Amino acid sequence: MEARVAIMEAKQGELNDAVGAFDAETVQGARDHDGNRGLLVLSDPDTNRVLVISLWDTKEEADGGDAFFERIAPNFGKHLTHRPERETFDVHVASLP
Repeated sequence: MEARVAIMEAKQGELNDAVGAFDAETVQGARDHDGNRGLLVLSDPDTNRVLVISLWDTKEEADGGDAFFERIAPNFGKHLTHRPERETFDVHVASLP
């Protein structure tokens, strides 16, 4: 299993707008991609940081999700201080439904 992690910082006063861009339609769009195991959107109101973690069965399927991420980026990008940093990690332990 692979995890894609996008690290972002919302503009001052726009954290809720940035997080709100990940609405039900966006989350479902990610889930519709082959190999997607889920999406987490985490935020820290003290630092305005947002982490988006998407879980994938394989690296190839995670790579396929990149196009979707780029397509939805304008929805939340306007609320960020800079372009998200993205990294890929191997998942060694997961407790998923």
